Amino acid sequence: MKTETTMKTNLFYKFSVLNILAAALFVASPVRAQILGIDAANSFSTNVFYDSMSFNALLQPGANYVTSANPWNGSAMGINNVTDPTTGDFANASLNAAGGGFVYSVALNNVTLTQTPTDTGYAESIYLFQVAYSLGGSGLPSQATLYPNLQVSGIVQNTGASFASLTGFIDYYDVDVTGVYTLLDTVSYNFYDSNPGPFNNVLVSSSFINGITPVLPANSTLVLLGYFDFKVDPASLSVETVPEASSSLLLGLAGLCGILWRRWAVK
Repeated sequence: MKTETTMKTNLFYKFSVLNILAAALFVASPVRAQILGIDAANSFSTNVFYDSMSFNALLQPGANYVTSANPWNGSAMGINNVTDPTTGDFANASLNAAGGGFVYSVALNNVTLTQTPTDTGYAESIYLFQVAYSLGGSGLPSQATLYPNLQVSGIVQNTGASFASLTGFIDYYDVDVTGVYTLLDTVSYNFYDSNPGPFNNVLVSSSFINGITPVLPANSTLVLLGYFDFKVDPASLSVETVPEASSSLLLGLAGLCGILWRRWAVK
């Protein structure tokens, strides 16, 4: 009888701990949310490597390079390892988007822009994109505005007025079933460095107007319209998206639930 009571107590304890962790995930996650996915027909992404304002020692300009996806399903796209033969300037970039449940995301990764130190003028890379997330019958509850946190590294050359910069914004819209757009929030980005020498793993300054998106109605569309502009003169600039703390917390709690369950299951 004592053994049976002890087993029941242990089992109750195990499920209680798991329930507490699950409750934490529940509280942190509005389960009523329902993002069905990306509406590719109303989404697009364009990346332009502007090198026509960069000049070699003979004052010959570079060319411009464009890659675009329209419609766009959110898969990674961008300028792929392009070196201009006239200036020697280099560009690479990747942008992707995803969405499901209550989470939507846009991420910049493997972004590199380099202007040859002996060139004049500047090299530039621009992203313009729109991603439309279809909402289901549950709509989307009010929650913190989700946006990419960007981190930059690079080198500013010691040649007078050299600099590396990143500017941009993401506008958040609700589009109702009649096609009417309502602006919900705007996140802005700004980075500028004119100090000669390297900079490493610097978080890009970001700010928002509201920081919260309101309740979105059933069967509407959440649209993110974004623009990023990278410039180097002459310098090199690399950009990556770093995880948000809240995302790491949810993944950590979920992982802990799994570890505890497996450990107890074998006892």
